[in-house]
Amino acid sequence: PLEPFCSGAIPVISDVCGCAKHLENLGLADTVVIGRFTAHNRAPREVDAVARRAIEAEVYDAIIDELLARLGVHPAGDPQALRNARLERAQAVVGQLSWEAAVSEYLLPALA
Repeated sequence: PLEPFCSGAIPVISDVCGCAKHLENLGLADTVVIGRFTAHNRAPREVDAVARRAIEAEVYDAIIDELLARLGVHPAGDPQALRNARLERAQAVVGQLSWEAAVSEYLLPALA
């Protein structure tokens, strides 16, 4: 799900994806748009088909709003300048998202 990140695009991922937590731990959650599907105040037994559709609608609306803001579609900034800033940030941190980093930071310590 992070493949677009390396080209300066904005990945959209779910909060149940392992890379979302990894990015948050690295302080890089602002480099993606995270759909907060689990951030609701309903107990699991209360999430039936109707509740699920309501949760999804809320999350999709939030994703669209955040994505439009980051793309500069809202009058908040110049779209090309925003894309250049995203690309620069992506290139600066891409090494932290490698398999080598994941193995040395998470897998090896868990095995020790």
